[in-house]
Amino acid sequence: GIFRTYLSLNGNDGNPCTVQLPCRVLPAALAAVNSGGEIWMVDSTNCNTAPVNINVSVKILAIPGAIGSVVGNGGDAIVINTGGDVTLRNLQVLNFSGGVNGINIQNAAAVQIEKTSIDGFTSGASACIRLDSPNTVRLYVDDSYLRQCNIEIFVNGKCTRKRKRVSAHNTTHERAFPRTPHPHEWEAVEH
Repeated sequence: GIFRTYLSLNGNDGNPCTVQLPCRVLPAALAAVNSGGEIWMVDSTNCNTAPVNINVSVKILAIPGAIGSVVGNGGDAIVINTGGDVTLRNLQVLNFSGGVNGINIQNAAAVQIEKTSIDGFTSGASACIRLDSPNTVRLYVDDSYLRQCNIEIFVNGKCTRKRKRVSAHNTTHERAFPRTPHPHEWEAVEH
C-alpha cells in the first residue's frame, strides 16, 4: 500500500491511486492506502456505488474547492469498523435511494467529522450519524451540517464526544445525544 491515495472524476479503479494515475471510487482507494494514510478527492464527484466500508485507520478528505460526495443507496453510505482513527473532512453524504444511515460507526478508537454535510436519511430509525459499538469511541463533529435525518446522532454503546459549530435542521433528537447547557459540547456519558 501507499500513504496517500487519490480519487478523481476521470480516474480508473485499475490505477494504483497515485496523483498521476488516480482511482475513481473510495473502495479502490481504501484497498490501496496504508493504515494511517490519507485519501484525497481532487474533483467534486460521487465517490461510491455501494456502501463504503472503512476498516483501516485513515483520513478521507476532499481538497479545498472540491466536494467529495458519498451516497446511501440501499444501505448505509459509510460504515466504519476499525480499531484505529478515522477522519472525514469536506464530504457531502446524501441519501440517494433507500439509504439507511449516513455514517454508521460500528467500531473505532476515534472518529472525527469536519466540514461535512449529511442529508436526507429519514426512514424508520435511520440517523445522520449512528454509533453502535461495544467499545468506547471518541466522536468529534466539527463545523458540519446534519439535515433532514430522522435522528441527528444515535448512540448505542459508550462514547466520549465533542461537538462544535454543528447545525441540525429538520431532525429529531430522540434517542440521540441529549443537549447540554453548552450547545457546542456534549458530556461523556454511557448509554
